[in-house]
Amino acid sequence: PSQPLWRYVCDMPLYLRVPEYEAVVVHAGLLPDVLPEHMTPHDITMMRSVTPSADGGFTASPLSPLTQPPSQPPPLLPWTDVWLGPETVIYGHDAARGLQLGPTYVAPTSVAPTPVAPTSIP
Repeated sequence: PSQPLWRYVCDMPLYLRVPEYEAVVVHAGLLPDVLPEHMTPHDITMMRSVTPSADGGFTASPLSPLTQPPSQPPPLLPWTDVWLGPETVIYGHDAARGLQLGPTYVAPTSVAPTPVAPTSIP
């Protein structure tokens, strides 16, 4: 991509809070009990699943439970199975699972608006 476009994309936030709807928008997902500002850019943009960790928490994984061999430990869980809120998470990274609607998450199967070029990119 062109340098101005790349700079524009790099300057975009990793997440967007929408307080009037008690929601947060992310590309991939969130870890339970970890604020988005404390997650790594890799995890917030790449995770599809979580694995339980020894400390009782979870570790982000870019792998999908849909493609994990049943014999391969540790088990991969969709991050939405362990996300309890309080915010509703709107995400779109894992379209292979289809439409996801839960009490604390929403993922459309595809989000493909007609691209609109910014009027000016610094």
